[in-house]
Amino acid sequence: MSGSSPFEARLVRLVNAYFNATDSPGFAFRLKQSHFYTQFLDVLVDSINPAHYLGIECKSTQANKIYFSSNFSVDKKGEHQVTRISKFIKDTGRFGVLAIELRGSGRGPILNTIFLVPWHHVEAWYNAGQKSIDPIWLSENGYPVLKKVDGVLNWDWVMSQLRQL
Repeated sequence: MSGSSPFEARLVRLVNAYFNATDSPGFAFRLKQSHFYTQFLDVLVDSINPAHYLGIECKSTQANKIYFSSNFSVDKKGEHQVTRISKFIKDTGRFGVLAIELRGSGRGPILNTIFLVPWHHVEAWYNAGQKSIDPIWLSENGYPVLKKVDGVLNWDWVMSQLRQL
């Protein structure tokens, strides 16, 4: 499956707009999928600021849970995507993040929201045999939401919150 999702492109635009608006050093970019290349993560963020040296996996859903069995891939060798991403994050020294876009129409308190989860939580849930990640549970348990505050993305606040979880 080639290409990237609209969510990935939107996230890259939001993060790069933050860097430009705050004169912070950093650059976010997508890693495109290819039949001949292993895509370790969807978005990489490079910066001399260690707080912004990130690897981000993006998942988008319509008010449903993110399932480890169907929303994450397994490669030809039988290795689960969570395991591959965890290795990549460890090998590169990046801080890993799962970005979950909760899409929807109508009115709801958390629809059209981007939740961010530290990757080490995702890895722990997967290794413990948890079946899914529920965005409503994330909301109820204080996981940070990416949004604009006074016209600027709350990126630094979210990164600080993620590292405290």
